[in-house]
Amino acid sequence: IERLGVVIGDATSKGVSAATQALYTSGALRMGFEYQTKISSLLSRVNKLLNKTFSEEHFVSLFYAELTDDKNGLVLYANCGHNNPVLYRAKNRHTEFIEATGQMLGPFPNVQFKTENFHMGSGDILLLYTDGVSEATNEQGEFFGEDRISRTIIRNANQTSKQITQILLQEVQQ
Repeated sequence: IERLGVVIGDATSKGVSAATQALYTSGALRMGFEYQTKISSLLSRVNKLLNKTFSEEHFVSLFYAELTDDKNGLVLYANCGHNNPVLYRAKNRHTEFIEATGQMLGPFPNVQFKTENFHMGSGDILLLYTDGVSEATNEQGEFFGEDRISRTIIRNANQTSKQITQILLQEVQQ
């Protein structure tokens, strides 16, 4: 089976420290791809590296998915404490959230990372995002929230992925 890996993550610190964590994690993942075939093994090794390199209060949330060429639309994934991606099901026009399968990367060196899977059908949409979207606030201090993200996808499911992204960002900015 041919696969395409997709990763989104978020470092807990700010500024140069966060950029350093992100760059380090990205490099570790790129190197690991060359030697690891199992997602859980790869994440376990990256986790141990981050634990040795950064202090406990500096950790990384990460969602990793492998899109396969399986005729049934098989997607393999691990969610290491990242925001729950939104999966829109075209068949029933509903959304579901892809829950965490493990801890964030870094603080706990011996944590095991579980790999799960789901199937995507024709017209299904998988939205990956960071807390900058869900935790954006208005003047009253109210979060944009996961429910609003879901409603935006449902209302715009007939649009292209680029259009959905633009619409979602416009709504967050408003």
